[in-house]
Amino acid sequence: MPTPWRLRIFFRESAFAAVAFTIAIYLYTLTANWGVQDYLAEGPLKDYLSHPAVHVENVMAGVMFGVLLGLVNWLTERVWLTSRSLGLVVLVRSALYLAGLGFVFVAVVALFILTRILPVDTLREIVGAFSPRYLFSIVIWLAAVGVGINFLLEIRRMVGQGNLWRLLTGHYRRPRDEERVFLFMDLVGSTGAAERMGHERYSQFIQACFRDLTGVALESGGTIYQYVGDEVVMTWPAEGEGARMRAVQAFFGYERSLAERGPWYLDKFGMVPVFRGGIDVGSVIATEVGELTRAIAYHGDVLNTASRLLDLCKEREGRLLVSEGVGGQVMDDATVMVGWQDEVRMKGKESATRVFSLEPGGKDIGGA
Repeated sequence: MPTPWRLRIFFRESAFAAVAFTIAIYLYTLTANWGVQDYLAEGPLKDYLSHPAVHVENVMAGVMFGVLLGLVNWLTERVWLTSRSLGLVVLVRSALYLAGLGFVFVAVVALFILTRILPVDTLREIVGAFSPRYLFSIVIWLAAVGVGINFLLEIRRMVGQGNLWRLLTGHYRRPRDEERVFLFMDLVGSTGAAERMGHERYSQFIQACFRDLTGVALESGGTIYQYVGDEVVMTWPAEGEGARMRAVQAFFGYERSLAERGPWYLDKFGMVPVFRGGIDVGSVIATEVGELTRAIAYHGDVLNTASRLLDLCKEREGRLLVSEGVGGQVMDDATVMVGWQDEVRMKGKESATRVFSLEPGGKDIGGA
């Protein structure tokens, strides 16, 4: 049974591919078909290209390809492939897309024949009117579109949910003021783990930990902002009710997910990962940075505070420390309880900060 977050990825990627492929088909139709209709002799081919059924065929092919692409990505979401280079992932999936495209067009044509929109005799005449060069151009175009869509999906995953569109449209070319929640997490006992496992095995261990974070991020509506060594930073827009609680739930949900997978980690790496965290909320400046490598960056004191809370978590051997802006709003929720609260003077700050230590409450915190 697929998990809800995998289904969410499947529907998102299928919708993206369906829209992109439908647009690509219409671009080809505009440039290669409609532009030459006036020069075609009267006959089945010209009738077919000018028939309204072409639009139905284009949309059907786009939707079917979108579903097919989502299925291919879902079925190939395995470590043996996703741990390979981006180029290899794109090539393998694109080859599967092309194989599936043949099935899509056969299915569309078969449906047209069964519904008598396109009689068999007419289909034979149309196919006979296509030159080998024309058919080859269609194959090349579809191959390029398949590779292009696959590449965009991989880039979308690399820059984060929603960020690809923002980068393409220049949304953050000018700095923007935003209210956001930030969760900083790092692995407990990372130095000793790296020494015991060695660099390569420890890297695989961290990869597995962050792979298990994917579902938590999607379920909580968060975005993974940065990976830095064994540390990860997640963020949520602070507008609306429940944003702070979603960050707290994400941390404890990740804890529970790692604990459930404990036997697997113990068997493969000899230890079960445990993370600690720090959460703060506040105003940041979001902007696009970099020339050779572009990224969306957040600047503001809220990130410094969340990072300091994580450092304090190490000093006091805590589990999850949050600022007053977070703790003051979630402390009455039945899904969490406050272990302790204190006025703490953190490094780099002139005034003391009220800090809350949070623990899971008696009520199940599985839902966001």
